[in-house]
Amino acid sequence: MKRTFLSFVIVTISVICFSGNKNESSSTAGRKTLLVMQGWNLWYDASATWVNDSLYLPQEVNIAALALKAPEPTGGWQTLDRLPEGGFTVNLPAIVEEYFTPDGNVKTSIPGVYWFWKDVDIPSDWKDKTVQLKIESARLRIEVFANAQLTGYDIVGDIPYNCNLTKALIYGKCNRIAIRVTNPGGNPRGWEDYGAVKWGSYLLPASRDFGGINGKVELIATDNTYIDDIYIKNLSTPGYKTIEIQATINNSRTDLPARIKYEIIPVSGRKAIYTQTDAVWVSESRTVVKRQITCPKAVLWDIESPGLYVCKVTLLDKNNNRKIDSDSRKFGFRVFEIKIADGDTQAHYFVNGKRMIFKGGIDFGYYAFTGAYPTEEMAVKSVQAAKSIGQNAFNFHRRIGYPVIMDKADELGLFLYEEPGGFHAGGQGYDVSANVFSAALMKEKMRRMVIRDRSHPSLIIYNLCNEDNNWNSLRQEVMEETHMLDETRLVVNSSGSNNGGYAVSTQHIRPYENTIRTDFTDNHTVGAIVLFDEGDFEAHIPKSNAANILYWGEVKCYAGPENWYEIGKAFSGIKRTKGSAYKGYNYSYYLAFGEKLEVFFKKHRMSESGSGIIQSPGDIPRMTGGGKMYNDGRNAQNILSYDQIDGYAINAWSGGNGLEGWSGWYSGIVDDGRNVKGDPVIYAYYTRPLQVVIQRKVKKDGVGGKTFDTSGKPAFKIKLINQGLLPKGEYTLKLKLKDGAGKYHDTYDYTMPVKVEGGNVYAQDINTNYVFTLNNSLRGGFITLEGKLYDRNNKEIADGAEQILLTNRSSFSDYFTGLTGEVYGWSAARMALENANMPVTDFNPGKA
Repeated sequence: MKRTFLSFVIVTISVICFSGNKNESSSTAGRKTLLVMQGWNLWYDASATWVNDSLYLPQEVNIAALALKAPEPTGGWQTLDRLPEGGFTVNLPAIVEEYFTPDGNVKTSIPGVYWFWKDVDIPSDWKDKTVQLKIESARLRIEVFANAQLTGYDIVGDIPYNCNLTKALIYGKCNRIAIRVTNPGGNPRGWEDYGAVKWGSYLLPASRDFGGINGKVELIATDNTYIDDIYIKNLSTPGYKTIEIQATINNSRTDLPARIKYEIIPVSGRKAIYTQTDAVWVSESRTVVKRQITCPKAVLWDIESPGLYVCKVTLLDKNNNRKIDSDSRKFGFRVFEIKIADGDTQAHYFVNGKRMIFKGGIDFGYYAFTGAYPTEEMAVKSVQAAKSIGQNAFNFHRRIGYPVIMDKADELGLFLYEEPGGFHAGGQGYDVSANVFSAALMKEKMRRMVIRDRSHPSLIIYNLCNEDNNWNSLRQEVMEETHMLDETRLVVNSSGSNNGGYAVSTQHIRPYENTIRTDFTDNHTVGAIVLFDEGDFEAHIPKSNAANILYWGEVKCYAGPENWYEIGKAFSGIKRTKGSAYKGYNYSYYLAFGEKLEVFFKKHRMSESGSGIIQSPGDIPRMTGGGKMYNDGRNAQNILSYDQIDGYAINAWSGGNGLEGWSGWYSGIVDDGRNVKGDPVIYAYYTRPLQVVIQRKVKKDGVGGKTFDTSGKPAFKIKLINQGLLPKGEYTLKLKLKDGAGKYHDTYDYTMPVKVEGGNVYAQDINTNYVFTLNNSLRGGFITLEGKLYDRNNKEIADGAEQILLTNRSSFSDYFTGLTGEVYGWSAARMALENANMPVTDFNPGKA
């Protein structure tokens, strides 16, 4: 494919090495960390060959052997002494599509070899230590060089990778770190994740067509005996304040007697709530040390009060108390269980002993301008947006999750659901298990994902794949290994059946159990028409009272516009961070529409027009999205009104990436800048944890519907959503009817007693068929049936409402007193005015 690039003056890079500013470097005990995110060079090596390369699985990698035939930049290593023409200076994270896409088009693919490199001063006191380069995420193949010597190779993609630089570094000198990134292409940048990535004669699991380093990069120097991983495992014990700390220690010496110190410290920095030091024998190679502790003073983590702690682990020399190494991990005291509560017949989700309903949406993981990763601001907006509409979760959908979002979900309080992406078994697209190479990569990706994410309190569910419910030996092996690495979370085979629909008996392993079960139902309704249809209520009725967990994995698809104006405003902030040469992935889509929206706003003086509710260009798509908020909110409310339900995910949380056709979608509740597409208050009204639910029923045998004349008979279902807030007891529901003029009509007042079940009953019926007859006294327009629930002290504690549309033209006759209408050739208009008791004559154009 021919590419056209802008020409740039060649910039000479002075041999200046950076040891990092105050924000980049840190040290703890014998450990020293250097965050190397700033001032990397990026260059497209157009002449590099890669299509027919031999590829190596992680277990096949022999760095010494690969180093003998390691590739160099075109022109030799001296090419990197200067920034070649067309190159950029970038800050990480960075994907090549942000800089090299010539037209800013979402469909433009730029596969090939790209070099990232940076000169770094390595302190002299790092000598005799173990020095590792830790890459949080990159795609796809990465080859790591230190001073032109190959030190690392990985082809898993979008997952952490560490490599040892110790022998390749020159201590006390300037060292060049270079990362050769190869993108062979990938799946279209749409919702799909089921096409194998072809690289020469190899097949790789599906992944998206991006190339670059889309995560943190840091250098870490430790003693040759060091803490490699810390896992905080929550135990299902009374009080939920008992954890097991698992510290993995790597040791390149002979066996070592040592002491290990544990500290549990609030993230606020206050005094430790637990301290304990134990003797430990560190074996040569690798040792996992476990310590079970209980912290009575701990504050539990939940989404309303996300209490976070730091577990600090310090390894000490037993003889002289010297600190060998120290590391830490954030976590929360949070226990997720699936169980049948006393007196119930169905299992449900529980968090810290309290029943929980998962209220999420599927996040496809694309971001405006950055494409393959969120900025910290976008991560915060994602979590805040979910909370603003009354959701308590969202799903990393068909793509592995992002650590920065997990961090923000931990801090702000939100549940997460994660898929690795691309783990298909032939039920939808490519069967990963059919190819040894792709199967091994998928297994390793899942393993690293679990190890990376298992201490996050926000994460509660692992799902192997979406809409591919086939079951094979690889799926079973990975599910069992996932549970072995982390038994505290639910592991599910698939969300939905093959290509969507009902998956009635889905393989899964529940937290703290050890057997694969099938009593799990995950239903996808996906499609939707333009306007809300009462038939959607019927689509989400539980089909049985079986003991299955019942989850609606993809709920409908209502469209709403992206806020191109607000996204365009955010671009200037990203550009300030990224530099003047920054273009941004798919920039043409966002910026062009944003500019058109601004021109339209100014041309039509919209801030001075109408109700005045539109005061900026960004208000136009926001107001347009009100219908979407209503549609999605009503579906969420309907699902929540059934006690059998354990969760749902609106389709979708994010989108649409500027794509059209089969790969495109515009059903996201937020856009790719993570702006809510409408007024969040509309949606949040329907997801309240305590509310009276009034639903108009579908018309049947002349009863029910949503539009009526004065002899009509509307019908309603009346329910109560009570998610653990009201105790069991006697209450009173009062119903009132308000007409189109806002007038209440006492003849429709109705009072009924309500026995609230309380406890773990989170929804109940009050009246499944409430019917009345309309009459001529009601002003036409929207008729509102209001319901309010009162306790024994006559205090209002919950409310809800529903509307129907009444046609009653005669009720508007007072509007036309003393007036005469004239109509020209429009019989329907004449009839409407006459029905309103207005005198009407024929309009005579000759007398006008």
